Amino acid sequence: MRVNTRKLEKRGKIALARLLAPFAGARPVPASAIDQLDVRRLLLIRQHNQMGDMLLAGPVFRGLRRRFPGARISLLAAPINTDVMLNNPWVDEVFVYAKKAGHRNPFALAGFVRELRRRQFDVAIVLGSVSFSVTSMLLAAASGARVRIGVTSAPFGHDLSSRYYNVELPVAPENEPMHESERNLFSLRAIGVDETDLSPLLVPTAAEEASAAAFVGERLGDSPFVVIHPGAGKRRNIWPPERFAAVATRLGETRGLGVVAVSGPVDAPV
Repeated sequence: MRVNTRKLEKRGKIALARLLAPFAGARPVPASAIDQLDVRRLLLIRQHNQMGDMLLAGPVFRGLRRRFPGARISLLAAPINTDVMLNNPWVDEVFVYAKKAGHRNPFALAGFVRELRRRQFDVAIVLGSVSFSVTSMLLAAASGARVRIGVTSAPFGHDLSSRYYNVELPVAPENEPMHESERNLFSLRAIGVDETDLSPLLVPTAAEEASAAAFVGERLGDSPFVVIHPGAGKRRNIWPPERFAAVATRLGETRGLGVVAVSGPVDAPV
């Protein structure tokens, strides 16, 4: 019989969270109470691996900066998403949460938590996604933030959010078509975070700009070109590579465009 290790891991996290819940001390407070807080240090947690979703969370960062203009905003992200956030003008610092390293070395995890707590965060906000992240919830609690905010876990089959978050946020309805950037903002509107500009933002370094310019100059010159990324983190999300190839061929034949294919660490088979 094949064992689904991901499901077992998730059940283990939920069981651990239930065990630790009495120590979380999450006294519920109304969302309106955020207006009374002097928020100087804010921790934003989004430690999922999906790079595209991280970029689409850009409007959230922009909205948070507008909502808390005097706060130092720290982002907790996974290693694969760190580089795309390092130069974001709405984020002051990025913490790298290497989950696998923490599993292998409990001392490294303890040191990471110590560094979080040293910041003495006023507020920790866990961004929602298509699933409820128990790990993110536990990190918010471990950060020592005075107020912890995150989406309700009720639609995901348990009540952990009520035990760990001081402010529970609503979840965007699944049956309502909504852009991912809008979905991110839906929950945060309950605490006054909103943004009309839904454009993502990626700010390369000067060295990255120079490297890209050199590549274009050497390989493509002044010719127009299109960039294609044929991979994805999840196999079920990958459009068939032969269709990408057909599109690339069509663009070359009908529009005279050069094609640059880019790949990430998991895209070698594609």
